Amino acid sequence: DDELADEPGTRARMLKTVGEVYDNLGEFERAAELLSRSVEILKRTDPQSPELPATLNQLAKARFNLGHVEEAKMLSEEALETANRTFPGDHEQTALALNNLGWLAYEESRLLEAEKYNREALEMRMRLYGDEHEAVAESLVNLGAVALELKRIDEAADLYQRGYEMRRRVLGDDHPLTISSAGNVLAALEAQHEYARGLELID
Repeated sequence: DDELADEPGTRARMLKTVGEVYDNLGEFERAAELLSRSVEILKRTDPQSPELPATLNQLAKARFNLGHVEEAKMLSEEALETANRTFPGDHEQTALALNNLGWLAYEESRLLEAEKYNREALEMRMRLYGDEHEAVAESLVNLGAVALELKRIDEAADLYQRGYEMRRRVLGDDHPLTISSAGNVLAALEAQHEYARGLELID
């Protein structure tokens, strides 16, 4: 740390990068510690840094993985506010913050709020990435989950199917997210009592 004392931006980026590695390894406590330090440095030395929204989004994810849902929500709200201020208009970090807030609202059964955030995330991601992108597929799947909880079964099935087909095209049939999406489609087909179609998907 002493070697980078005069380079706070570099130090913050390094902490974020290492924190992301720990998060991907499932070491959430260590990840949250490093990401928190990165956020503190950026807020103190460069609050307008374009790195700050991404670091807040990553920290929110780590805190959620530790079970701190309310803190994750506050961090995601701060990430959204910071992204809107730093990147006027559409931006990937703005869309990610909307996505995260939608997921957190879903986890707390605030379903109409979850639908609002996820729909905004989907629309922004489609403007950013077009119609064929994993981030777009993620938002489709998230909206499908909300629709299923709201008992809008046909809508859920359509959203899940679109997300699944997109992941097949973008990621391939054997990717874990594609396989997970197939399970979502099966759940919706079961809710529709479309057992034959479910068997076709499995085959």
